[in-house]
Amino acid sequence: MRILQRYSDSIKYRRPITITGLTLEGHVGGFTGVVQSVGHDVMRDKGSRYRITISTTSDLMKETGD
Repeated sequence: MRILQRYSDSIKYRRPITITGLTLEGHVGGFTGVVQSVGHDVMRDKGSRYRITISTTSDLMKETGD
């Protein structure tokens, strides 16, 4: 799948991407950052079944001290 390749490339090359998804609280939002992990979300029965963990751009700036 093409979308999984995007996630994989983000992890491998630490390339930020922008995705739309749900927070753990169920709110829809846009997220920009480097993908940390991809897994199957067994709690969802409709739509995308992937659980993406992403470090947002602000998280990355904290890590590098910028």
